[in-house]
Amino acid sequence: NKSIHGAPAGYSFIHKGCHWGSCTNAEGNERRQVGSILEAKSSWSTTHTDSGVYNVAYDIWFHSTPVPIGQPDGAELMIWLAYKGAIQPVGSLLESAVSVDGAMWDVWAGWNGKNSVITYVRVDSVESVNDLSIKSFIADGVARNYIKDDWYLISVGAGFEIWKGGEGLVSNSFSLQLQ
Repeated sequence: NKSIHGAPAGYSFIHKGCHWGSCTNAEGNERRQVGSILEAKSSWSTTHTDSGVYNVAYDIWFHSTPVPIGQPDGAELMIWLAYKGAIQPVGSLLESAVSVDGAMWDVWAGWNGKNSVITYVRVDSVESVNDLSIKSFIADGVARNYIKDDWYLISVGAGFEIWKGGEGLVSNSFSLQLQ
């Protein structure tokens, strides 16, 4: 139970790549330079609740090298599939009702104290996505100058940022395909 005017109380997530030095694959198959990504797709199925204050979000990190030590030095890209309560992304609203990957999103941008953050909030909330084109969001972030082509995509996480409650939030399945 935390104030909505700050960071969440917790982020329960699953990820692929390197998250603050913890890597899921020593070979680095999930880490790619942004300009060389041919495709990045993800499917994620969740279960939401009607109580609490939370978002259902992808948290995607970029760094200047393929193997970061500590916090990434590039940008953070978030994709909110849904949210509950009076919360909003970091920063301010840049543009409303932008079409990305066949759906409408509000685009927010700001600074988290260490990184620029660009967030896409789905206009119509969903509990699952199939073959969501992460690359489309990255391309939009590059076009808006929040992400650089020579940075590395180092981590794709999917989970729940929780300010209050959280009981009953479930990730049923998660996958990431990167080419």
